[in-house]
Amino acid sequence: MAAEHEAFKVWPTNADRETFRLVTPAGAVSEIESSFPRVRRKWQRKYDPRPRLAEAYLYFHEAVHSYCTGSTDGTIECVVARANALHEALRRHLLLVHIELSKDDDPQVIFESLARCARRRSLDRCAPTATASPCTPRCSCPPASSSGSSICAAM
Repeated sequence: MAAEHEAFKVWPTNADRETFRLVTPAGAVSEIESSFPRVRRKWQRKYDPRPRLAEAYLYFHEAVHSYCTGSTDGTIECVVARANALHEALRRHLLLVHIELSKDDDPQVIFESLARCARRRSLDRCAPTATASPCTPRCSCPPASSSGSSICAAM
Protein backbone atom coordinates (compact mmCIF):
# COMPACT_ATOMS: atom_id res chain seq x y z
CA MET A 1 0.00 0.00 0.00
CA ALA A 2 2.82 2.44 0.83
CA ALA A 3 4.52 1.80 -2.51
CA GLU A 4 1.22 2.42 -4.29
CA HIS A 5 0.85 5.83 -2.60
CA GLU A 6 4.41 6.76 -3.56
CA ALA A 7 3.74 6.08 -7.25
CA PHE A 8 1.57 9.20 -7.66
CA LYS A 9 2.06 12.76 -6.48
CA VAL A 10 -1.66 13.51 -6.59
CA TRP A 11 -4.51 11.33 -5.38
CA PRO A 12 -8.23 11.86 -5.92
CA THR A 13 -10.74 12.29 -3.15
CA ASN A 14 -11.56 9.23 -1.08
CA ALA A 15 -14.83 8.77 -2.99
CA ASP A 16 -12.92 8.38 -6.29
CA ARG A 17 -9.89 6.50 -4.99
CA GLU A 18 -11.10 2.97 -5.78
CA THR A 19 -11.99 3.97 -9.35
CA PHE A 20 -8.55 5.60 -9.65
CA ARG A 21 -6.88 2.36 -8.51
CA LEU A 22 -8.72 0.38 -11.18
CA VAL A 23 -8.41 2.85 -14.07
CA THR A 24 -4.81 4.00 -13.68
CA PRO A 25 -3.04 0.66 -14.30
CA ALA A 26 -5.50 -0.42 -17.01
CA GLY A 27 -3.73 -1.25 -20.23
CA ALA A 28 -6.76 -1.48 -22.50
CA VAL A 29 -10.30 -0.26 -22.98
CA SER A 30 -11.54 -3.81 -22.41
CA GLU A 31 -10.17 -3.70 -18.84
CA ILE A 32 -12.11 -0.51 -18.12
CA GLU A 33 -15.27 -1.88 -19.69
CA SER A 34 -15.03 -5.12 -17.71
CA SER A 35 -14.30 -3.30 -14.44
CA PHE A 36 -17.14 -0.84 -15.07
CA PRO A 37 -19.76 -2.56 -17.24
CA ARG A 38 -22.73 -0.62 -18.55
CA VAL A 39 -25.77 -1.41 -16.44
CA ARG A 40 -29.37 -0.65 -17.30
CA ARG A 41 -32.28 -1.67 -15.16
CA LYS A 42 -35.27 -3.02 -17.01
CA TRP A 43 -37.39 0.07 -16.31
CA GLN A 44 -34.73 2.56 -17.38
CA ARG A 45 -34.23 3.99 -20.86
CA LYS A 46 -30.61 4.93 -20.30
CA TYR A 47 -27.68 3.10 -18.80
CA ASP A 48 -26.51 4.00 -15.32
CA PRO A 49 -23.47 6.23 -15.58
CA ARG A 50 -20.03 4.78 -15.05
CA PRO A 51 -17.71 6.59 -12.66
CA ARG A 52 -16.51 9.86 -14.22
CA LEU A 53 -12.86 8.81 -14.23
CA ALA A 54 -13.71 5.65 -16.18
CA GLU A 55 -15.84 7.68 -18.61
CA ALA A 56 -12.99 10.17 -19.06
CA TYR A 57 -10.56 7.33 -19.87
CA LEU A 58 -12.94 5.90 -22.45
CA TYR A 59 -13.67 9.32 -23.95
CA PHE A 60 -10.01 10.29 -24.36
CA HIS A 61 -9.14 6.86 -25.72
CA GLU A 62 -11.79 7.28 -28.42
CA ALA A 63 -10.80 10.90 -29.11
CA VAL A 64 -7.12 10.04 -29.55
CA HIS A 65 -7.96 7.01 -31.69
CA SER A 66 -10.31 9.06 -33.89
CA TYR A 67 -7.75 11.85 -34.30
CA CYS A 68 -4.91 9.50 -35.19
CA THR A 69 -6.87 7.32 -37.61
CA GLY A 70 -9.56 9.68 -38.90
CA SER A 71 -9.13 12.00 -41.89
CA THR A 72 -5.98 10.29 -43.04
CA ASP A 73 -5.01 8.68 -46.30
CA GLY A 74 -4.92 5.34 -44.51
CA THR A 75 -1.17 4.88 -44.47
CA ILE A 76 0.69 4.00 -41.32
CA GLU A 77 2.98 6.98 -41.94
CA CYS A 78 0.02 9.35 -41.74
CA VAL A 79 -1.26 7.73 -38.53
CA VAL A 80 2.22 7.97 -37.00
CA ALA A 81 2.53 11.61 -38.12
CA ARG A 82 -0.78 12.49 -36.44
CA ALA A 83 0.18 10.60 -33.26
CA ASN A 84 3.51 12.44 -33.18
CA ALA A 85 1.74 15.77 -33.72
CA LEU A 86 -0.60 15.03 -30.82
CA HIS A 87 2.32 14.04 -28.59
CA GLU A 88 4.18 17.21 -29.50
CA ALA A 89 1.12 19.40 -28.89
CA LEU A 90 0.63 17.91 -25.43
CA ARG A 91 4.33 18.18 -24.62
CA ARG A 92 4.56 21.81 -25.69
CA HIS A 93 1.16 23.26 -24.87
CA LEU A 94 -0.28 21.43 -21.88
CA LEU A 95 0.43 23.56 -18.85
CA LEU A 96 -0.15 22.43 -15.31
CA VAL A 97 -0.56 25.18 -12.77
CA HIS A 98 -0.35 25.05 -8.99
CA ILE A 99 -2.03 27.99 -7.27
CA GLU A 100 -1.93 28.55 -3.55
CA LEU A 101 -4.71 30.78 -2.27
CA SER A 102 -4.68 32.90 0.84
CA LYS A 103 -7.69 33.12 3.12
CA ASP A 104 -8.83 36.33 1.40
CA ASP A 105 -8.65 34.99 -2.17
CA ASP A 106 -11.86 34.02 -3.94
CA PRO A 107 -11.11 30.85 -5.95
CA GLN A 108 -14.03 31.46 -8.34
CA VAL A 109 -12.74 34.92 -9.30
CA ILE A 110 -9.23 33.57 -9.87
CA PHE A 111 -10.55 30.66 -11.94
CA GLU A 112 -12.68 32.98 -14.09
CA SER A 113 -9.71 35.32 -14.63
CA LEU A 114 -7.48 32.45 -15.71
CA ALA A 115 -10.16 31.03 -18.01
CA ARG A 116 -10.81 34.43 -19.61
CA CYS A 117 -7.09 34.98 -20.11
CA ALA A 118 -6.62 31.49 -21.58
CA ARG A 119 -9.46 32.08 -24.07
CA ARG A 120 -7.99 35.43 -25.09
CA ARG A 121 -4.51 33.92 -25.41
CA SER A 122 -5.86 31.00 -27.44
CA LEU A 123 -7.71 33.29 -29.84
CA ASP A 124 -4.65 35.51 -30.28
CA ARG A 125 -2.18 32.68 -30.89
CA CYS A 126 -4.10 30.01 -32.78
CA ALA A 127 -4.87 30.99 -36.34
CA PRO A 128 -5.92 28.12 -38.62
CA THR A 129 -3.58 27.43 -41.49
CA ALA A 130 -4.89 26.92 -44.99
CA THR A 131 -2.07 24.59 -46.00
CA ALA A 132 -2.42 21.93 -43.30
CA SER A 133 -2.66 18.41 -44.64
CA PRO A 134 -4.87 15.74 -43.04
CA CYS A 135 -1.70 14.36 -41.42
CA THR A 136 -0.70 17.57 -39.66
CA PRO A 137 -2.40 19.63 -36.98
CA ARG A 138 -4.42 22.61 -38.18
CA CYS A 139 -3.08 25.13 -35.69
CA SER A 140 -0.06 27.35 -36.18
CA CYS A 141 0.57 28.05 -32.51
CA PRO A 142 4.20 28.85 -31.69
CA PRO A 143 5.87 26.56 -29.17
CA ALA A 144 5.19 27.27 -25.52
CA SER A 145 7.89 29.30 -23.84
CA SER A 146 10.30 27.40 -21.66
CA SER A 147 10.86 30.40 -19.39
CA GLY A 148 8.22 29.25 -16.94
CA SER A 149 6.43 32.58 -17.19
CA SER A 150 2.89 33.09 -15.98
CA ILE A 151 -0.09 31.83 -17.96
CA CYS A 152 -0.87 35.25 -19.37
CA ALA A 153 1.31 38.33 -19.44
CA ALA A 154 -1.76 40.58 -19.79
CA MET A 155 -3.22 39.43 -16.48
